[in-house]
Amino acid sequence: MALSYAGEDRPRVEPLAEALADTWGRQRVLYDKFHDAEFARPNLDVYLPQLYRDQADLIVVVLSPDYPRKVWCGLELRWIRQLILEGDAGRIMLLALGDPGDLSQLGILRGDGTLNIAALSPAATAARVNERLAQRGASIPSPAPAAALRWWQRRWLRVAAPAVAVGLPLALLLGRAPFARWQLHQGDEAFRAFAQVPSEERLQRAGAAWQRARQFDPGLAAAHARLGFLSDFLDEPEAAEGHWRQAVDREPAGTAAARAYRTGLAHSLARQPARQQEALEMYQADVLHPRSAIELTMLRWGRPSELPQASDAINHPELVEALAGSGSGAEPPWGFNVPPGEVVLFLSRGEQRCLLSGVRATTSHLAGGSPANPLAAAGCQGLQNELRDLLCSRLAQAASNPRAPTTARWLGCPPAGSNAAPAHTG
Repeated sequence: MALSYAGEDRPRVEPLAEALADTWGRQRVLYDKFHDAEFARPNLDVYLPQLYRDQADLIVVVLSPDYPRKVWCGLELRWIRQLILEGDAGRIMLLALGDPGDLSQLGILRGDGTLNIAALSPAATAARVNERLAQRGASIPSPAPAAALRWWQRRWLRVAAPAVAVGLPLALLLGRAPFARWQLHQGDEAFRAFAQVPSEERLQRAGAAWQRARQFDPGLAAAHARLGFLSDFLDEPEAAEGHWRQAVDREPAGTAAARAYRTGLAHSLARQPARQQEALEMYQADVLHPRSAIELTMLRWGRPSELPQASDAINHPELVEALAGSGSGAEPPWGFNVPPGEVVLFLSRGEQRCLLSGVRATTSHLAGGSPANPLAAAGCQGLQNELRDLLCSRLAQAASNPRAPTTARWLGCPPAGSNAAPAHTG
C-alpha cells in the first residue's frame, strides 16, 4: 500500500507506516523513509507517481489542512484522481486527521467518504487499512514474523554479540537453503516489477538475486530455472539450455515443477533453428501441460501441413481443466520474450486461460476458420495489448504460412517491417 500525506503530519503517519510494516514488511509499504535509497534519484517527481498508479493495491490518503498546500501531495493526487476517472476508485482510501477543511480544489468533495483517525491508535488505523485490503481480496499475513524481525532489528547487538563466535558458523551452515529461497523470491519480485515498468536496474537486480540463490544452494532447481528463464529473455538460447538442463536434472521426476522445467528447456531448443524438431518432440511428450500445448501449437503455425495437429493440441479438454481456479501460475511464471527486448508475463490462472483462448482462436483462423477475435473476449479485459503483442510476434515467425499475413491483419498487428505500435483496442 502507498501512503500520501503532508510532511507536517509525519508524526502521525510514521507510526501508522510502522504498524503496517509489522504485518506486511517495509518492502510492501510505500513510505518515504522505508525506501530512502531507492528515492535518491533524479526525476523523482516522475518516478514516484508511477509507483502510486501502477504498483499500489491500495493508496491511503491522509487528509489534513496542510495537505492541499504541499507540492508533492498535489503531484500524487493528480495520479490518484486519474484512477477515479478510470473507474478504479476502489484502490483509494481516504483518512482524515480531524476536519481537513475544504478540499474541493483537490477534487475531494464533502460527499466523499473519509475515516477520521484523529482518535484512533496507529494499530487501530492499520487494522482498518488491512480490513480494506481484505475486502479487495488480499490475504492478510500474520504480523508475528514481521514484529519479531522489528524486535530483532532493535536489539540484535545486545542479543547477538555474545553468541556470534559460536553461532555464526552454525547459522551459515543451517541457513543457506532458507536464504537461497529468500533470494529466489527477491528475484521474482524484481522481475515482476521489471515486466510492469522495464528498467535495467530491476532486470539486473533480478538476475543478481537468482545468482545468489544458486550460489547459496547449488541444488535448488528453481534457481537454475529462473536463470534459464532470464537467459531466454536475454536472447541467449544456448546459455538458457544449460540452465534448464540443470533445473531438470535437480528436480524430482513427476512433479509439476519438473514438467514446467522440461517445457522451459524445450523453449530454449525451439529458439535454435537446428533443434526445433527436438523441441517439438519434447512439447509433444508433455502435450497435456498447458504451456507445452501452447508452445507446440505456436511453433507449428509456420508449418501449414501441421495445423491439424496444432489444433488438436490446443483443443484438448484437459487443458482448460488444468488452468481452472484462480491460483497463481506455474513455476517459474509464464514469460514470453517479445521483440524488441520486451517481456510478457501471464501470472494468474485467468491470464493463462486468456492466453489459451487467444492461441486457440489464432490457430483456427490460420486454418481457415472464422472464430471470434480473442482480444474482445470478456476474460481478456486488460490483457488485450499484451496478448496481441505475443500473438503478432509469433505470427511474424510463421512467414512460411500463406495465411499468416491475413491472420495478422485480423488481430490488428502492425505491417511487417513496421515499427508502428498495433492499433490497440479495448
